Amino acid sequence: MAEISKIWNKVPETYKGIVLFLLCLFGSNFLWKLTITGDQSELDVVTFCGYDISWMFFDAKLWFAEKAHRLLALLGVQTQLIMDRVGYANGHGSKIIAGCTAIKQFYMMTVILLFSRGNLVHKIWYWSLSMVVLVGYNIFRLALLTYIVRDHREWFDFMHEYVMKYIFYGVMFVLWVVWDEWLRNKLAKRKAD
Repeated sequence: MAEISKIWNKVPETYKGIVLFLLCLFGSNFLWKLTITGDQSELDVVTFCGYDISWMFFDAKLWFAEKAHRLLALLGVQTQLIMDRVGYANGHGSKIIAGCTAIKQFYMMTVILLFSRGNLVHKIWYWSLSMVVLVGYNIFRLALLTYIVRDHREWFDFMHEYVMKYIFYGVMFVLWVVWDEWLRNKLAKRKAD
């Protein structure tokens, strides 16, 4: 433990926040992958250390599918909603699986904020705001992916795995920057006055 403390003390103060963010991001991702299985599968069975937790994801899949369907309808795009599938008359569409519910990203953002600097009371309301932003982005992401596959099914893997996923992590980073670099300092100064 003393060695870790020595290493941490060598990190310049300017970079401690970003180092902490990255440790929380990668650490929570590693822990998720170590303990959760099936969230990236269409089999609808998700386990935590061998225990079935699929029920946690079932309603979330239906909810996000419905919201993506409604967003597309709001934009004038006609889709069909059947349980956790949002599709088109041409047979193309998206199946919302457990990994599409953003529960993993909610967990990761929670870890990031828990270990970030700042007052716990302020973190709680900012966490709530962060969850609303992440839910909004996830609905947008699912609707956009569903729209893309209508005419370009071959684009799905690239857009899903390399574009939308990393934008999601970018949104999480921006939320953290707003907290760590701006809001936390502003709230601390207001408290000091």
